Amino acid sequence: WDPNSEEAPSPLRKGNFDLLKLLATQESVYRILEREPPNPSDNNHLQQTATTAFLREFFVERLKTHFTGHLKYDRADDFLEELLLSTPRLIPGTISLVDPSGLVRMVIGEREKVVGEWKVCAMQVAEDHTDIRRLQLNLMMGRKEEEVSVEINEEDSFQ
Repeated sequence: WDPNSEEAPSPLRKGNFDLLKLLATQESVYRILEREPPNPSDNNHLQQTATTAFLREFFVERLKTHFTGHLKYDRADDFLEELLLSTPRLIPGTISLVDPSGLVRMVIGEREKVVGEWKVCAMQVAEDHTDIRRLQLNLMMGRKEEEVSVEINEEDSFQ
């Protein structure tokens, strides 16, 4: 945003963007946690299991303070910053560590995928609402709702 420009951003824009970023971050954490468990014969099995358990515990501890309710802006950034600054943990039975910075990279990478998928969905909204707009126009023109609904259903079955 250019402060010298006559076009000022909407006062709701920051709130909407912040909410979108928070929801995308939350969805990315859910996707990471819901991934297939690693194969026990895999060399990284213990590390992947411990990393997932660490993220789950970290996320659950902050669910109410960062992802629910009406709270301050930038909660997604706060969550990632706290994760980044958390202390690495040794994985029992190995000489490996749970790397919080690696988890942050994983969450951000997944968040990019989530946003890409949501962008495609958002671009299709106009197409998805065509039937609703047609129904609305026909009702405004005085056609009965039953006639319009039957007409729309017949067109759907044609395709």
